[in-house]
Amino acid sequence: MFQKSFQLTQGIQNIVKVLVYLVSLASCTNNQLDVLIECLPNDTVKYEYDSRLGYTVPDSVEGRIRTIQSPFPNYYGFTESYVSEDGDYLDSFVLSDTCCFERNAVVPTVIRKLILMTDSGLEDSKLISSTRDYLVTKIDVDNIVGFLCKYSRDSIVIDSIIDVSDIQTVKKLINEYK
Repeated sequence: MFQKSFQLTQGIQNIVKVLVYLVSLASCTNNQLDVLIECLPNDTVKYEYDSRLGYTVPDSVEGRIRTIQSPFPNYYGFTESYVSEDGDYLDSFVLSDTCCFERNAVVPTVIRKLILMTDSGLEDSKLISSTRDYLVTKIDVDNIVGFLCKYSRDSIVIDSIIDVSDIQTVKKLINEYK
């Protein structure tokens, strides 16, 4: 009985999380972006959001949990505001010095920078966003670039890092980049 009750409660919690996420997406302003957190700082396992389950799970490659060589330097997740050429939503590193977020949290962020890049020849640009109170530094950007260069064995090419402040400009720059 307890196990069934717990499963039902988990299911309801997941539905509520998705509904809160969808409502928050609809309320985004041009420079505010809600990001669903998949990976936490210092994670060495790559997590992916599973829309069927309503929460993040360890990513797998050929049936094996995907571990990465270098830990994530910041919170990492995605926004549904744009779909990259690889079919994934637009990824974002989220910087904050005042908050501790959990996996699956939906975080309101401010768009700060766009990393125009390819992964194995396909456009796979990333955002750098932050909580409203955090100003991104050169050291933050260098840490993210260093992480991306060590992140996988794929051929990652970073072409430029651009200051941006709204999603329309992000979409335009990515479309021109393709």
